[in-house]
Formats: sequence, structure tokens, C-alpha cells
Amino acid sequence: MKRKLLTIITPVFNDLENLKKTFKTIQAGNELTEHIIIDGNSKDGSFGFAKNLESKGLAKVLTQKSQTIYGAFNEALRQGNGEYVIFLYCGDILKIEKVINLIKRNSNFEIIAASCKQNVNDKENIYLRSKRPKISVSSTSILHSSLIIKSSFYEKVNLFDEALTVSADVDCVIKMIKAGAKTKYTDEIICHMEEYGVSNKKYLRKIMDHSIIKYRHVGLLSFFFYFPKRIFMDFILIPLWITYKSSLPRRK
Repeated sequence: MKRKLLTIITPVFNDLENLKKTFKTIQAGNELTEHIIIDGNSKDGSFGFAKNLESKGLAKVLTQKSQTIYGAFNEALRQGNGEYVIFLYCGDILKIEKVINLIKRNSNFEIIAASCKQNVNDKENIYLRSKRPKISVSSTSILHSSLIIKSSFYEKVNLFDEALTVSADVDCVIKMIKAGAKTKYTDEIICHMEEYGVSNKKYLRKIMDHSIIKYRHVGLLSFFFYFPKRIFMDFILIPLWITYKSSLPRRK
């Protein structure tokens, strides 16, 4: 089978309307891409919709066997046939032509770190790579849906660690950096992400995962300091800063 340029992986569980929304955004690159939809035993018609796409040659559909989202990712990665991989969640909107052009221009890089948008509390936030820290062993902000990564590097780091239930994507990308992956940063916006992912709904689990990642990749001291630091930042310092900013008189 001839290899595709890009594998797009979409996990779905009872999210039919958002699956339809996401699917519409990727068809411009159909000849160069494959779309793997991995379904977690949906009951709302998502699986039937995906199977209909598969019957038309527009997607490959897998039934999830593992119990976690990262287990689903690993199952899909093992079935992928693309040189590069991007994960696109239900409801996300992908600029597929931009993604393909970025890959063609930067095929000597293992990671292409692009930019994205996200609506938060009815306000559009733009996350530009030039305004964010570069991916490193000290960084836990990776913007997963805007990362285009060579499939061979997922294999090189043994895929996602399923023991990390919220932030295995952070751990996986850090392992790639440590393994020598070359990264291209760009302010091109390739994705509009849904407002919240699983990590935002499981705050404490996310912090614990990040603490473990700090221990693995930075050291024991970083492990002990990360948890109290995040609690202080998220529940004391940032709310105080927001309160202060809102109290300032508005400029006319």
C-alpha cells in the first residue's frame, strides 16, 4: 500500500454532531491523507456515521479495545499509514491545506509545532508559537492538536504511556525532544480547538500527571515543587491579577 503523507486520528464517543463538523474540514487533502476514526462504543450514531464514511473510502474505522484515550491513540497509531500524524478531536476544525503545505516545506523536521485558536468563555484566544515557550523538558504546554509529528518518532519513543491518564501527550513529546527530534515552530494557525479537553475537566489528575513528568524528565526537586507552585499560581496569583486588572479604570 502506498504511504500517505498524513494520518489524521480522531477519537469519538457519543459525539456525532462534532464528528460531522470535524470531518467536513479535512476533505481537501483526501488524496494525501487518511482519516482514522477510533470509536469508544458510541450509542448515538457516531459509529454508524463513521462506518458509512469507511464504506465510501473516506475513513478507516476502529473499535476501541483499551480503556483510556491514550490507549485509543496507540491503537490508531499502530494502524496508521501516514508519514506524519496529527490528532484531531471531535469539534476541532483543521486547516488541512495549511497542514499539507507545512509538511511539504518542512519534511526535514520530526515535529512541526504550529499555532491554533480556541474559544474560551465566548472569547477567541489565539495561541501563537512565537508567544509561547519552546517545547522542552521543562515545558508542559504543547498544544497537542497543533502538533504535526512524524509517525516514526511515535514508534521511537514507544507511543503514549497509558499510565498517564491526562497528560501522556506531554510526556510523549518530551521523550521525542530528548530522543533528538528536530522541531520547526510556526505562527501559522492550523486548528480551531474545542473549548475544553479532558485535561481541563480533571484538574488534580492533570497536576499529578505533570508532577510525574517533571520527576521523569527534570528531577526529584522539580517533582516536589511543581504541585504547590501550580496551586499557588492557579488559585491565588492568577485570580489576584485578574481582579487587579478588572479594577483598573478603562481607557477612553
